[in-house]
Amino acid sequence: TEEAREAISIARMSYSRANRIDEYVDWVESIDFADIQRASLDSTVYLAAYEKYGLGSCEEAIPAFQTYLQRFPDGVYMVKANFLLAECSLGKGDTETARSAYERVVNGPVNDYTEKAWLQIGHIAMANENYKRALEAYNQVVQSAQSAERYRAASVGRMRAAAELEDWQQSVNFAEIALKDPGLSVQERNAGLLIQARGLWKTNRHEESQRIYKVIRDSATGIARGEASHYVAKFLAEVGNYESSNEEIYWMIENLPVYPKWRYESLLVMAENYWRLEDIFQAEYTIDFIIEQNYSEEVVKRARDLKERINVAQAAAEAQNDTVQVEINMNDVSGGGNEEDNQPEMNEE
Repeated sequence: TEEAREAISIARMSYSRANRIDEYVDWVESIDFADIQRASLDSTVYLAAYEKYGLGSCEEAIPAFQTYLQRFPDGVYMVKANFLLAECSLGKGDTETARSAYERVVNGPVNDYTEKAWLQIGHIAMANENYKRALEAYNQVVQSAQSAERYRAASVGRMRAAAELEDWQQSVNFAEIALKDPGLSVQERNAGLLIQARGLWKTNRHEESQRIYKVIRDSATGIARGEASHYVAKFLAEVGNYESSNEEIYWMIENLPVYPKWRYESLLVMAENYWRLEDIFQAEYTIDFIIEQNYSEEVVKRARDLKERINVAQAAAEAQNDTVQVEINMNDVSGGGNEEDNQPEMNEE
């Protein structure tokens, strides 16, 4: 009857306000005379959850969407309910619930939320250091993005993921693509240049790498400048320009003193530069300073290894000099004697 339908409608509102919509469904399904189709219940439960979401109450919307998805796992609003559940959960810091819900969105047919869900899967995977999954997710967005903003975010994300995976060639390729986007922020552009420079260095294209590192040194801010200056100095040392390399290191130490990692990395380069310049005193002085400062076990070990190499080379050089001197002395002895005996014979006429 009309009165029964009105009573059921009032009951629905009451259950919804009390966050007990699942109990409402149980109650309705138990009433013999209530001819309510399942599709109608599907909409009722979803709309009860969406109402909470629309009011900005994710705290109430999350369990409501979960109730809907438990009751109607293949329901009409399954995709949207999963997406909104993911959004709310992410906003509340529950990344695992968010990740699972986003995954359910992308596992279905392509829909209005697929692109957004893939991007968030990528971000969550990056935060969880699951770089392989992040790269897969970002590639999905890049390949089918309808939004320039999401394409940009995925393009930057995948170059970072490839770098974290130490896939240097791929990171260089992705960085080159990302850097063509004029809409990149300064921070994103600097990140792209840094990843490109690192990848080129790791793939033994040092000259190309140091050109980009020079740009970073002159335009970036923060620790990236320290890294850039270090590799510029390292390249100069590689090509035998030891004095210019040391000048670069002096500049870095004076202008970027707050980045000890790159300071001590560069001091190791400087010590070896002095060795190549045959200034053994300065080389050993620099090495001893590094060891005394004890920045890290790894740096101290490398300093000691370098000192050992220098000592071995010096000992070999001294041994070689001694050998040469002995040979000279022996030649002097064998070539000496009575001066008269050494005179050429004169034929008598």
